[in-house]
Amino acid sequence: MKCAIMQPTFFPWPGYFSLINEVDKFIFLDDAQFSKGSWHNRNKIFLANKVSWLTLPIKKKDLFTSINEIEIADVKILNNKINTKIKEAYQNHKYFSCIIEITDFLEKLETINLSEINISIIKFISLKLGINKVNFIKSSDLMIKGKRTEKIISILNKVSASSYISPPGAQDYLSQDNYGLNTNIPLSFIDYHQKEYSQKKITNFISNLSIIDVIANVGWSETSDHIKLKN
Repeated sequence: MKCAIMQPTFFPWPGYFSLINEVDKFIFLDDAQFSKGSWHNRNKIFLANKVSWLTLPIKKKDLFTSINEIEIADVKILNNKINTKIKEAYQNHKYFSCIIEITDFLEKLETINLSEINISIIKFISLKLGINKVNFIKSSDLMIKGKRTEKIISILNKVSASSYISPPGAQDYLSQDNYGLNTNIPLSFIDYHQKEYSQKKITNFISNLSIIDVIANVGWSETSDHIKLKN
């Protein structure tokens, strides 16, 4: 049972969905600490001939607040500010109809909880990309204490994981915390390198934009191929 663990982020980049596509169980680490200025409530799109931030304003909270305790300023922001900016950015793209599916989905969201918004978006896009066999789990539902690698291992044990696939960015702290000495669950790192795709009005390819940019330029079907690891 292959497993991955990631914090729920706002309209993630394609590599996030590539990781989901590789596992049987995907745990949203929603009880991790919220980081101001992180991917938790913002991501990058291409608007008006430049890279632009798509940001969800949030209500002020204490420094050590968990992601699942963060609320956005107003649910209408999704329906108005965010939807308007996405449509403005991609209204002349070939697959704008796919973008409308996303904005229509956002209009139906009624929660102001940031984590629930992010998780709902990620699940919706995963389904549209044909990722329909993964079991999504929230770490907060597991009620596991601990920090960093200790918590990761406890989560893996709780969900009966047979292997753990991690993004390369976690390699340093997993090594520092002696992951291999504290569990027999095999660890591997996803080897995702984003493929270039045709971007409207862009001569030199811009990588690491939100998955929204891929969908607008190539549609659902090709985006599904885009996130797959190279053989």
